[in-house]
This record gives sequence, C-alpha cells and structure tokens, in this order.
Amino acid sequence: MDYNELEKAYEAQWMLKELNLPENNDLMGKIARLEQTYLREDVIPLFKQELEPLLCHLHNDVTFSIVYNKEDGLKIVFPEVKEDGEENNENKKSHQDRTKYSIDGGEPLNKRRFVWAVVKKYVEQHPDVTYDELVHSFPPSLSHSPLHGVFQPLELIEKKILKQPDLKKRFMLGPDEIITLSDGIQITVYNQWGTIFDGFLRVAQRLFEVKSCG
Repeated sequence: MDYNELEKAYEAQWMLKELNLPENNDLMGKIARLEQTYLREDVIPLFKQELEPLLCHLHNDVTFSIVYNKEDGLKIVFPEVKEDGEENNENKKSHQDRTKYSIDGGEPLNKRRFVWAVVKKYVEQHPDVTYDELVHSFPPSLSHSPLHGVFQPLELIEKKILKQPDLKKRFMLGPDEIITLSDGIQITVYNQWGTIFDGFLRVAQRLFEVKSCG
C-alpha cells in the first residue's frame, strides 16, 4: 500500500489536534480505511509469515489464519474441531498433506524442493533471464509477503540474517541451492510453503508438466 498516504493522513489529524479544531469525519474515515488496508496487506501477512515456521514445526502443516477486530486485536484462528475430536475433512486433508510433485517426469519432490526445482529449471531454460524478469514470472504475491516472495537476492538475505538469524531456516542457502542469474545476481529461494502452495503450483503447471503423488 502507499504508506505516504497514511502518513499524510496522520499528519493532518495531528495538525487538527494541535490547532484545537474538531475532528474531520472524512479524514477519520480515510485513516480507518488506510489502517485496515495496512493490516490486511502488510501486518497480517508478516505475522503469519513469522509464526508459520514455529507452528508447522510443532504441528506439522498446521492450518491457521490471523484475523483482526477492534475488541480483540490480532487473533490466531485454528480449524474448528468437532465434538468427537475430528477436524472436518477439508482441514484434516490440509493438515496431513504430504503430496509430492514432479516436473516433466522427474523425481517426486516435497513442496520446498519442488519450488526450488521449478525456479532452477526455469532459469536453466531461460539463461538470459534477469532478476526483474524472473520476479515478473514468479511474483512476490505467491508467497506470504513481498518481504520474502518466492526468492530474494542472496546478498540481501545474508545482510538480514545478521539481525534475523531465523531467516536461515526459511531460505534455501546450501552451496548447491544458490541460483545465479544472467545479470550476476545470486538468488536464494524461500522454503516455507505449507499453506500457501496452491498459487505457486498453478504457475508451475503453466510452465511445465507437473504430476503429483500422495
């Protein structure tokens, strides 16, 4: 979203208070809408992105969502459990999904290895592709947040790891996993795909022959 617009709205609200002028209803409504957009597009995806590795570690591919309301603030919501202790079939299937995927008849791979293999194969088939062109083919919206996207420049992630060591667990950082593009940029692929995989899968299916096996 446009943070400048929200910042300007806050400044206008502050000026009204400093001048002891009454609140402007249109301005207050605009601030509320911008705050909701900020929560929906930036804050909530970032919270989910930070929490998912921990929850997946504790409960495998746990399904959850994050919601917000004025009374409770941000709240984590887990799948409903029936009285007999069984989740509904849809959530149970998502919870236990161990499906593997192959590209063009290759070895079946789990989600994180599959995402890496798709990006790697695409780069091999398009040896002149630049970083910006690759971002266009695999947009950041396929992931939790543009902060992570499908991949990031290795140099950027190495700098972020100095302040956020946990990022080491979220990107493919092995010596044989780093991908070098034609413009010299080295990229590292994001590896947290438990509950957000379907969007990437659709892109992969448009590019290659993809088969799944349980």
